[in-house]
Amino acid sequence: MSDRVPSYATSHTAVKQVLAISELKKEFGKVGADEFRKKYAHSFLVLRYSPQDDSDWIDIKTVETSTKKLSQEADHTVPILAVALQKSDRNTYSSKITVGRAKNNDIVIRAPKISKLHCAFRLKKRGRAFELVDMGSSNGTWLNGTRLSKNEASKIKDGDRVTFWRYVFEYLNLDSFISFLNSPT
Repeated sequence: MSDRVPSYATSHTAVKQVLAISELKKEFGKVGADEFRKKYAHSFLVLRYSPQDDSDWIDIKTVETSTKKLSQEADHTVPILAVALQKSDRNTYSSKITVGRAKNNDIVIRAPKISKLHCAFRLKKRGRAFELVDMGSSNGTWLNGTRLSKNEASKIKDGDRVTFWRYVFEYLNLDSFISFLNSPT
């Protein structure tokens, strides 16, 4: 088994839900940078690739997004979904933002190859930087194409690619995400 993540073609689909980038752009335009920073204190994961499988869906906080509901006419060059790295009321770990198949994670990816508790983002003690930890997932957590070792923290930086099975995200700190929202696309 290779320790390199497969290189997927970038694919995006239109999702109508709270954290759609179009909605985040509208919110940013209405509230301005200061209020946006207060609400979203940390970083974002921007979805860069998702599988086109009817059995997979992403559940962010209490919003469910099914691939069955995705538009056939999406612009496949522009990312349309972002996930704020924030705690939900479902996760009992006070120091971790968790990703997994179980409904008590902060970011739930209901797909058969995602472990119940797949990985976690931990905010470092000083500052706003996150570490990414694979929690012993069966199919691995990948950072920039390299599989992470079980329970070993890896520093994550702006622009890094994070992969959970077939879901590929780009990690953006809040400043970069705001710049992304201000871009014309």
